[in-house]
Amino acid sequence: MHKEIFNSKDIDPIKWDKFIRNSEQGSVYALYDSLDVLTKDWKALQFFHDNELIAVFPFHHQHKYLLKYSYPPMFTQYLGVISTASIDKDTLKWVHTECASWMKSNYIKVVHAFPPKSNELEKWIAKGFVKEDRRTHLLSLDRSIEEIESSFSQNIKRNIRKAAKVYSQVESLDQVDSAIELFKVEIGANLEELQSGHYSSYQKWISGLMSKQNAIVLALKNTAGLLVAAKVFIIYNDRMIYSMGAVKASERKSGASPMIMSEAIKIAKRRGLQIFDFEGSMQEGIARYFKSFGTTVHHFSIVKINRLPFLS
Repeated sequence: MHKEIFNSKDIDPIKWDKFIRNSEQGSVYALYDSLDVLTKDWKALQFFHDNELIAVFPFHHQHKYLLKYSYPPMFTQYLGVISTASIDKDTLKWVHTECASWMKSNYIKVVHAFPPKSNELEKWIAKGFVKEDRRTHLLSLDRSIEEIESSFSQNIKRNIRKAAKVYSQVESLDQVDSAIELFKVEIGANLEELQSGHYSSYQKWISGLMSKQNAIVLALKNTAGLLVAAKVFIIYNDRMIYSMGAVKASERKSGASPMIMSEAIKIAKRRGLQIFDFEGSMQEGIARYFKSFGTTVHHFSIVKINRLPFLS
């Protein structure tokens, strides 16, 4: 067995995406185009057994002056070690140990998120990384839409009925631009980490997914035809993922948000998808809102290390 480090430009996009989609740990964030659009520079450790690829570890490569560091790309939830189903436990332990050692040796500061059910993270802790838990909220779609909606809280049901009296119907937008602009005004102004370049990358990413019918933008407009709420959803394998959304401040009590969410869940069910992923939040108010749709909480982890000799 051996490992190699690859720059993104040296990776075959078709072979890479096939590997990602066939892995249980794979995600839309780890697809080649996603990484290529959302990061300025990314690399991957690749692991081989008898010249057969058995695992990959993509990560965002960043540097400032002579310091190298790696943070999750903006708008991604997790990447992690992505492996074949046939990999044995001892080999997986070796892969995680090698990844942790390589990242610690080459980067002075690292933050990396792993998907739910990622095993062997104790190998990172053994190398000096700190592990923190995060949560996501998933809604199973293996029931009828009536059964799914019956699991909504009474407050969500009431708000959906309330919104239906104000707005005629949820619309599907052809482009993501107006949804991003609404987000920038209503939410982005309070998020210092988001810069204009991040929005440009996100617009390009979602537009690319929409061109392949792997993303949709749902919106509500008032009687004057003005946009009051919009949300972006991504389709990957068997799931629909809530990516971004915003509601005008004046409409936040109108029920617009749950009305769009409810319509997205119906679309996911009609498409035969198995999971609706709310992506979760560590903010209690947002977490309670996601929970009110009858979701279950799933945990994922972040590992981090900071070897800077000064505060940052």
